Amino acid sequence: MQLHRYEGMVQGMLMRRYKRFLADVVLQREGGAADLEATVVHCPNTGSMEGLLDRPGDTAALCSIHTGSNRKYVHTLEALRPGGPGSAWVGVHAALANCMVRAALEGGVLEQQVGLFSELQPEVKFGAGGKSRVDFMLTRPAQPGRPPVMAYLEVKSVTLAEPHVDRPGTSIALFPDTVSERAQRHVTDLMSAAASGHDALCVFLIQRGDCDRFAPDWLRDPTYAQLLGEAAAAGVVCVALRCELTPDGAGGAAFTFLGMADVDLEYRREEGLALLASAAALKGAGKGGGARKAKPKAKAAGTTASLAGGEGGGSGAALEGGGGGGSSGQVLTARGKRARK
Repeated sequence: MQLHRYEGMVQGMLMRRYKRFLADVVLQREGGAADLEATVVHCPNTGSMEGLLDRPGDTAALCSIHTGSNRKYVHTLEALRPGGPGSAWVGVHAALANCMVRAALEGGVLEQQVGLFSELQPEVKFGAGGKSRVDFMLTRPAQPGRPPVMAYLEVKSVTLAEPHVDRPGTSIALFPDTVSERAQRHVTDLMSAAASGHDALCVFLIQRGDCDRFAPDWLRDPTYAQLLGEAAAAGVVCVALRCELTPDGAGGAAFTFLGMADVDLEYRREEGLALLASAAALKGAGKGGGARKAKPKAKAAGTTASLAGGEGGGSGAALEGGGGGGSSGQVLTARGKRARK
């Protein structure tokens, strides 16, 4: 099943991504010749894009073209191929995940998980004080003796992958790619919806075709991973969809649905719990009230040591930053990195 199709795409080579929303791409002209200078393009992904930006100047890019609009930047970065020729294209347009999941819903791909529904509403306010917006609210038809049932569905775009530690030769998709307080809040809101008697689902769209398994990222955001496990135990349905982006060589490209991915909530869980325990211990030591009351400051190339309490009540302390902790257990993180989707 085709989830989305592009027309009028242009290939190029990624040089850098900066200011969260911008990237420099050396575009190819017709006939294959490259421009002499890089073009500034819009980057529709505010996350860290970890694993996608490691080879500047050697990472192929696909950009869509928006002519005749009033946009400042004509091109939008849609996908990258970080592994070189023959490797998987990775979709980086975070908001496109919602469009593709909607196509999957309307095409019946998620009927087993979601059931039949009579109405689909996007971007509905929900959660504590209406501070969150759920990506989709589905209304299931009324049954004899039972009113219509609401199902709240949150979509997450997944771009990060790593070699599976227990399955050599395979890769596993991970979310999030950095600490995401927003994602933590969303999963907490889904738990609240489930506790209120509604159906709740979290759908992870894997925008790359080289992974057949998915896991929450216990090393980069252990608080989120722990919350997702609690949500699954509380009745929130966790589903991961696999899709693959294939350019057609004539300026077009399409995302195709490949099937469901296995969801492994235990992948690297013990390592993540160790990070949470280390964070809690360090936080407790800082409140010990001994002779040293000043908070220690770490200086390392623009990074700040940071340990913060978790958002999900009772879920433990969260590490801002993620899987880079050294032997001391202290984590260094660059401020300002937050995964949006």
